[in-house]
Amino acid sequence: MTIASTIALLPSIASAHPLAYGAIITHLVVNEKTITLESGVPMKQYGLTHDDLLRHYRTYVPEHFRITADGDQCPFTLSEVDTVSDTNKMFIRGTFLCTHTIQNINDLAIQTTLFGDLYENYDHFVTLSLQESDWSLVFGKGATSFPGHVEAHHTIGPLIARTFAIISQFIWMGMLHIFSGYDHILFLISIVLLARSLKNILVLVTAFTLAHSVTLILAAFHIIEISSRFVEPAIALTIALVAIQNFRQLRGAHDAHLPTERWAGVFVFGLIHGLGFASALSDSNIPSSFFVPALISFNVGIEIGQLAILSVLFPILLQIDKTKHRKEILLLISALTITLALAWLVARIVFNSTCTAALPLLLQFLCI
Repeated sequence: MTIASTIALLPSIASAHPLAYGAIITHLVVNEKTITLESGVPMKQYGLTHDDLLRHYRTYVPEHFRITADGDQCPFTLSEVDTVSDTNKMFIRGTFLCTHTIQNINDLAIQTTLFGDLYENYDHFVTLSLQESDWSLVFGKGATSFPGHVEAHHTIGPLIARTFAIISQFIWMGMLHIFSGYDHILFLISIVLLARSLKNILVLVTAFTLAHSVTLILAAFHIIEISSRFVEPAIALTIALVAIQNFRQLRGAHDAHLPTERWAGVFVFGLIHGLGFASALSDSNIPSSFFVPALISFNVGIEIGQLAILSVLFPILLQIDKTKHRKEILLLISALTITLALAWLVARIVFNSTCTAALPLLLQFLCI
């Protein structure tokens, strides 16, 4: 593939495997008829040289970031593409030259989808400085135009606006992660399958929550780093082991409810699940200044998701207890859980990261 064709395909390459979430930060400084732009984003360069990047972004930026003043479009001139190899960040710098002097923010109209093709969801934080006043605008998917979809906030500082946007985004991401993480849901079901008292459930879920919170934080700060090649099969194994323990207890002579002392094993397994949760954060572009609130918010979202699942699951289990086939139903659930967990285990060991769209749907499900 030639360099020219690589450049032409760069946006489509980026969007072929978009990251879960990205935070894009752009600074605009208005000086009469001139608006300077600096925008930063982490990005892989796909082997392109500095000159290649300049040629690409001379057309890419004006296509995805447009400013008009008093109804006339302000042409954009790219001045620099600065790559910072140590942090894998790239900064785009350039200038919009308008025909009219800009006296207040209402003289401007902004439309942007800049770098939106890199992420499934994103916030584009734009800070605009005009006559010693700072304005904060938050763009994103479905919110691409000012005025219109986006409002400019003058009384709320840019830092506060960005922090609230990050918090709400990552709470939602945490909830989505637990709702779409079938293996985590199945583990949660397994640890409370034989627990009926609120005390037992509280002890077990608290042990799981504390454990995965610890490793999530440690992994997010790169204090511990374990490849997903080992973490994902280990998660499947934890599900199988808990389900096997449930099955054996149900088949035993004394069909007692789950003992509270089981919390220690749940805690150990929760440490492994926390490493799995951390992988979702690694697929996000989080500015370093917002990393801590994003991490806390993501974990809060996970806990909200867990509580929602338990609020549905617990009444169902109570209804199962009232049937005369309680033991048979719970044995069937345990057996199915063991089967699925072992299938996940084998698929994740054998296929690892090769579970792509080209594989059958069932195989993709096994590789979740």
